[in-house]
Amino acid sequence: MIPNQEIKLINKQKIVTNLVKLYRKLPYKLMSGLLKNSYYKFLRSDIQNRTVIKNVDGINYELDLTEVIDSAIYFNQSREPDTTKALKLLCKPGMIVIDIGANVGSHTLPLANSVGDKGKVYAIEPVPWALDKLRKNLALNHFSNVLIHPIALSDYTDENAEFSLRASFKTTSENPVNENGGLSESWWSACEKVSVKVDTLDNFIVKENIPHVDVIKLDVDGFEVKVLKGAERILQSFKPIILMELAPSWLKEKGDSIEELLSYLIKCGYKFYDETTFLEVPEILNSVSKIKSDSGINVIASATELKK
Repeated sequence: MIPNQEIKLINKQKIVTNLVKLYRKLPYKLMSGLLKNSYYKFLRSDIQNRTVIKNVDGINYELDLTEVIDSAIYFNQSREPDTTKALKLLCKPGMIVIDIGANVGSHTLPLANSVGDKGKVYAIEPVPWALDKLRKNLALNHFSNVLIHPIALSDYTDENAEFSLRASFKTTSENPVNENGGLSESWWSACEKVSVKVDTLDNFIVKENIPHVDVIKLDVDGFEVKVLKGAERILQSFKPIILMELAPSWLKEKGDSIEELLSYLIKCGYKFYDETTFLEVPEILNSVSKIKSDSGINVIASATELKK
């Protein structure tokens, strides 16, 4: 017989799945703080201190249902469904992929499936909390083509640099989303101080004897400019496809700008594409100017024309 708590979770999963389908059809303004906070309040009821093993598309995850990323995987099969689909289309067997900002492995593990035994996924994650979960999830699946590296990437090198990095995002937080629909100040201030080795991506591939790079997934909460400037040789030599997050407010927080990021990639020969349609976004600056404060969008940067 199934325990009552498990029945509650199964029923909740069905409700949340239907809510998410409705949620995605709503205009952005309606997906604002009030609606999102109501969603998280519903999500966190009955799931305090719940850790479960969930199989999604043949991949096992250990999920803490008090975490937003974990609960998204549990209830909606993916943290970022459109990004997961795009990466699956972009990454073919035998490819070499670098997952920068691997977090708990929500993209790392599907990437390992996509590139197969002849491919490789290099997972870069400096935050100890996320790193521990990433290793646990990797162990649950016995992938031999994933290599985890507990370092930070930037445009300089340092054997022991100190950062304040965002780690977990709790569904148990009161009103985790602000009135614009972005993450609230209480979460922004919930950083973990870490001491970690810093290297450039150009140096990293030489040290690891990586022959080429096909795809880069980049999600580093505002450090994108610094990471890409430390990858200039790679961008010029290999022209890897880059699926990355564009969040102007996060870049500004790190002393950079969205204009600097886009200009740098254009100078390196890149164009920008919608992650869902794979259609070129010629006026990329106009598109990102519409991004709400504390929010971001994912785009694909490619030096060759994309075809879905």
